[in-house]
Amino acid sequence: MLPLCRFVRVIVEVVDNNYAPEWPAWPAPYVGIGTFYVPENVAPGYFIGLVNATDKNFAESQFLNYSITPFGYNVNRPFPFTVTTLAGKGWNGIGQGRLETILDGPIDFEAPKKQAALGLVGFNIYQSTITAMDSHPTHLTSATNIQIIVVRRCCSCSSFRLCCNCYFRSKPRCPSRVPCTCLAG
Repeated sequence: MLPLCRFVRVIVEVVDNNYAPEWPAWPAPYVGIGTFYVPENVAPGYFIGLVNATDKNFAESQFLNYSITPFGYNVNRPFPFTVTTLAGKGWNGIGQGRLETILDGPIDFEAPKKQAALGLVGFNIYQSTITAMDSHPTHLTSATNIQIIVVRRCCSCSSFRLCCNCYFRSKPRCPSRVPCTCLAG
């Protein structure tokens, strides 16, 4: 005669198939912090750079949305930067963040000196956190820190990038043979 009931141990593992976005490693010498440079006194909408996170769920038609928040000394102060999500761009088309300027405060290389004379605090280095949030219903996020450095406009060269690239390569002069003073005080 066969038994009418039987007990069997069943193990069920519930796995969330959503993964948080990931940030690629920033190039040396920046450990965990990406650095962007913007010339002083630029107009709103000036393109600063792109940020890209990755997501293991890209095959499930997920996409990323980006946001930026100041931290450290930049909290509760004018913050003249924003990030806009570019849909369909970036790693496997999951979205890319476009950093740009907005009209929320001065972008001035001499701001610390000018504001100190008034007893205030001015910035030419902005610290912020970029957050990538996926489109899954659980909305997982991941963040990385960046800094945006305001540099003096190079008057001796016609191109901001050309002049500052000379500076970053430690060359003493721009191609025009005029001293490069992009970051000089």
